[in-house]
Amino acid sequence: VFYNWSQTFTPENRIDVTTGQSFPNQLSTINEGGIKVDMFSNRLTGTFTVFDILQDNVVVNVHNPVTGLQTLQAIGNRIIRGWEADFDSQPIDNVTLKLGVGSIDKAATQAGLHPRWVGIGINYKAFGKYTFSSGPLKNFAIGGGVVFTNDAAGDNTDTFTLPGYAVYDGLLQYRHKDWSVQLNVYNLSDKVYAITAVDRTRIYSGEPRNYRLTWRYHF
Repeated sequence: VFYNWSQTFTPENRIDVTTGQSFPNQLSTINEGGIKVDMFSNRLTGTFTVFDILQDNVVVNVHNPVTGLQTLQAIGNRIIRGWEADFDSQPIDNVTLKLGVGSIDKAATQAGLHPRWVGIGINYKAFGKYTFSSGPLKNFAIGGGVVFTNDAAGDNTDTFTLPGYAVYDGLLQYRHKDWSVQLNVYNLSDKVYAITAVDRTRIYSGEPRNYRLTWRYHF
């Protein structure tokens, strides 16, 4: 069982054009606690955490889609609350499983604005790999996973929403003595999805299907 409390500050030297004065430093107070588990002779390990973050004197860039200019805007405080859990499991020798899941239960300023790019609600990632230990496929491994990100505010003033998305990945691997070769395939379905934005006129998509081939040798 663990508990952490911390306070941080971010020095702020940017100028508020309406007052001519520097914005005050951003202050953050972080409370988090949870449990760590190690069970069944390391067959299941993981961490469950609950967190509460209070940020004061938050300043954001606000983009004007007409002029293309950005201005600084103080938005007061911001609260981010939620939980997250990460687990690694090896139920049998041939199978490896990884799971990460969390929920942002509240993420908003005092005016009710949601922070940009923060998926509100459940977000998760999962991955599994099976390694063949006998037969013609001995030393081969196959795996796959998914990453899901929930709906998020598209800009700093929360004027539109980027829809949530799920991206699937896969891998093939072969090991022999001190070397291995692995093929990773990212975004298997070649999904088109919005990953970030500046404003409604500048929305950027995630990467299309792509591949990475890796060869490793252990000395």
